[in-house]
Amino acid sequence: MSEKPLVGLSVGRWQEMFGDEEALKLAKAAGADAVDLDLLLNDENLYLKSEDEIFSHFEKVAKTAASLDMIISQTHGRICGYRNDPEFDAGQKRLAYLDLQATKILGCKHCAMHGPSYIHHDINTDPVILRDLAFRNFTDFLPMAKDAGVKIATETFGDATRTFDSSGRTCIDFFGSAQEFISIYDRIRKETAYGDWFCVCMDTGHTNKAYRFPGQPSPAEMIRRLGKNIEILHLHDNDCMTDQHKVPRSGNIDWKDVFAALKETGYNGVYNMELVLGYFGQAPEMMSAYAEFAVKVMRNMLEEYK
Repeated sequence: MSEKPLVGLSVGRWQEMFGDEEALKLAKAAGADAVDLDLLLNDENLYLKSEDEIFSHFEKVAKTAASLDMIISQTHGRICGYRNDPEFDAGQKRLAYLDLQATKILGCKHCAMHGPSYIHHDINTDPVILRDLAFRNFTDFLPMAKDAGVKIATETFGDATRTFDSSGRTCIDFFGSAQEFISIYDRIRKETAYGDWFCVCMDTGHTNKAYRFPGQPSPAEMIRRLGKNIEILHLHDNDCMTDQHKVPRSGNIDWKDVFAALKETGYNGVYNMELVLGYFGQAPEMMSAYAEFAVKVMRNMLEEYK
């Protein structure tokens, strides 16, 4: 851990409401040191423009961040993995290219991305197909990551939202299984020349949702299993059942053990929280108050568990 751990906020909701630059200002006012900038909001607007216009936009955002002394520590890119549809997958590859170039321009080294999920595939899909699809998904993207000088951080999964088993209950996502997630991660790292550009975004809330299924590790134990492969974080809490994205200590995650595990693995990056900023209300002043409170909670935890 660095001498002064940095606290980050994912600011996608503020970006949606006020734009990228104002989102940076709001994060600064809330006391954050860094932000996770959402790039998915650009799919239907900015990313339809020319590359010159796209890159010019991010250059302007980077200058604003520098003027605020605000670190853009990571970005959030593709949330939908390949679907085994050539036209769709080609579109995702182009968008991933733009995500990675934007991340480079913004001056950060990590872009979080999701792989294939039961959310977009039938629960009865052959596991071999899902594994190979995930492999192709990321190995298609990794050469672009190297060219941009940006690492792709694959995000830990949880349950399969809106996907149900034969009993009518939500089921664990295919890659929500720690065994499947680690297996495909190791395969990609070993079987491509670009493995050094692949790492993990540890999402505590997603892993906590998977924890309710038999044989799955707690968030802290998943951190221990992944070790130094974890390079960025999405920290948030929940009730182990739904993806609430709440401030730490408002759900049932054992945060003392999470911080102990991060310390054991030598993590010294930004402690970024991926919260639903409007959890207690969509009024801008309520969202700002919640963000400020969350930053204070995180700083207190970092001091308590150092």
